[in-house]
Amino acid sequence: MPPSATAYFNAVQQFGSVDDQRISERHNVSLAHKFTVLDRLNESVSQVDLNHYVGWDTLHATNPVFEIPNGIFTFRIQNIGDFRFTIAFLVEAFLSYGVSVLDVLGKDIMHAHNLGKRGLHQNPNLRQIVDKHGLEFGGSALAKLWSIHYPSGVKTWVSTLKNLRNYYLHEDVCGSVIQMGVMIPTKPEILLDEEAFPSGIPVQQRALSYFCPTVTSQLSQLASDTYSLMESEIQTADRFPL
Repeated sequence: MPPSATAYFNAVQQFGSVDDQRISERHNVSLAHKFTVLDRLNESVSQVDLNHYVGWDTLHATNPVFEIPNGIFTFRIQNIGDFRFTIAFLVEAFLSYGVSVLDVLGKDIMHAHNLGKRGLHQNPNLRQIVDKHGLEFGGSALAKLWSIHYPSGVKTWVSTLKNLRNYYLHEDVCGSVIQMGVMIPTKPEILLDEEAFPSGIPVQQRALSYFCPTVTSQLSQLASDTYSLMESEIQTADRFPL
């Protein structure tokens, strides 16, 4: 978890009410947990070596025990179906935790800027929070930051992450999260669905070995920038919420 999240939490403790402090503490604990799990999932998914799984349909496995690289899980994989299940389980968990980090950021933006009292309805989604914040605080550095990472109607890494999670959770419930048999250029890779990505994106960027580490880094940077800017806003205004 970025240090700026702790600095933001401390600012809320300094200026906020007891209820504000309680909400911020809950979000802070949740964020720390999500980043910890996301790091482990990223390590598990992005380092999976497919080389000795290619051709299982005809050659079969010589060693059916596969250990996830971080040593947490050991799956007894005896056929390609077992392997698909294992990857689907880990990828869907990664996507869900990635989106949940975004949700915590959105809740803290809403909380810090009192968007509920500014007309935003209960339980808004991230798109609604970002749009409302941009409307109320359009000239702020925070609004500009989120307009770059999550602009309305434009596919960026944030919208891609959310689209992938929604697709695999709600639409492709009977399908596989992965596409097999794709070589980049000769190395086997697990690819995410191209429909969720901006048009023309290089195929390598849909590979788990690229996508998961990149998104983990982007989430960490976005969280760091978001909390740093909000902590600065609070200190400048000398109050919470803003």
